[in-house]
Amino acid sequence: PQEPAAGLAQSIQQALNLTVNTGNEKTAKAIGDSVYLMKHITCPGVLVECGFLSNRTETGQLLTGGYQLKLAVCIAAGFLQHDTEGASA
Repeated sequence: PQEPAAGLAQSIQQALNLTVNTGNEKTAKAIGDSVYLMKHITCPGVLVECGFLSNRTETGQLLTGGYQLKLAVCIAAGFLQHDTEGASA
């Protein structure tokens, strides 16, 4: 069976791929319970990796308000897309 948050993760990943990851698209992956948060969560949840602090370029982007806003908008758009599709199903 599909994880409850899998569709949400796909919608958020699609929004990020269309805006932030163009040319370097990523795929959503299930996170096992080896991650503390996912082991102890009591509702469907999604963990969004926005960059790697070990990557100087990504760190620089993550420090800018414009990039932070772009990520926030993409995540919200993915959530709203998923929520809208679920409401009409």
